[in-house]
Amino acid sequence: MFKKNISIKWLVLKNGIEKFVIENFSIFVPSSAGNYKILGYHTIVGINIIFPLLALVLRALKINLKVTEVKKFKNKFTS
Repeated sequence: MFKKNISIKWLVLKNGIEKFVIENFSIFVPSSAGNYKILGYHTIVGINIIFPLLALVLRALKINLKVTEVKKFKNKFTS
């Protein structure tokens, strides 16, 4: 776990947060070629647009979901 944490930090320091986002949120990356900084930027924009829209749709359909904090979710599956 410690080694992975260092490699993530090194990736961000070396290439910027955009490269990290592209590699770890590939489902949100636009399907186009180009500079990874631009793709990373558009990936972040897409993520920031999609989640509020999903929340709006769920509220409109009156679907209530229990939101779990990431720390609790992680502990639930690693124990």
